[in-house]
Amino acid sequence: MSRLAALKGAFAKNTTSGDNNFQNNYYRFWDMDFDDRATVRFLPDANEENPFMFFVEKVTHNLEINGERKTVPCLSMYGKECPICAKSRQFYKEDGDDSVMGKALYKRRQHLAQAIVMEDPIPVKAGEESAQGDVRLLAINYTLYSKIKEAIEDGELDEVPCDYEEGTDFVIKKTKKGKWANYESSKFERRPRALSDDELADIEDKVIDLATLLPKEPTLESVTAQMNAFLNGGVDEDEEDEADEPMNVPAAKSSKKKAAAPAPADDDDEDEEDETADDVDDILASIKARRNK
Repeated sequence: MSRLAALKGAFAKNTTSGDNNFQNNYYRFWDMDFDDRATVRFLPDANEENPFMFFVEKVTHNLEINGERKTVPCLSMYGKECPICAKSRQFYKEDGDDSVMGKALYKRRQHLAQAIVMEDPIPVKAGEESAQGDVRLLAINYTLYSKIKEAIEDGELDEVPCDYEEGTDFVIKKTKKGKWANYESSKFERRPRALSDDELADIEDKVIDLATLLPKEPTLESVTAQMNAFLNGGVDEDEEDEADEPMNVPAAKSSKKKAAAPAPADDDDEDEEDETADDVDDILASIKARRNK
């Protein structure tokens, strides 16, 4: 089986629709002006066993606990049954597709990758340098993920896009739809392009194991306790603060000095419909009303 066929198979098996605070080198493509475009070249995962070759999927739940929004890693990300997912399905089964509680507990997906920024239109701020020619991390929103998946499944590419010799650059185009940013015009370039000797030399020691971008696996007890705290009105007196902390690994190396840019939150994608309830107070009120029945 060719590498491209293997990648198509991985997408076919993946039924996804895709804040690591310790990382400071995410490329903030969302800061582009409307109608600007950035060009990136995805880099392969240092972990050659990753079936998706150039990205990993981060799956989390956002819960209101002790008055704060908590990001709880979903155990499905580690191949295990997640009690929060099970509870979300239970609410949907009981209340139907409009279930407020089902949506509140529903898992959120994000895809993380590493790439060379080939073209950067974002104006450079004082004390910073352009990302152009640099290796950065990318938080791929739902629209960009869909465009990548579609191109691979529809046979638009002759080789996996992260291949050094026959890979293809990806254009991120930001337009405006209503009052929101939209990335539907994003696409792979028409022709593959081999990386230059200078580009290959620059990325030689910068390719990372993308799994290090994911949070460490929490215990079943920790996830269950945080879910119960949310269901009991958002209070957890025995909260384990370390449950949603990422693995303590070094950030991907960069060849340029730059000011720290915080990693994007899972809901920074303005053109993706938020699958969680917006008003936490309403959710908690619904919980309390359900408990008082």
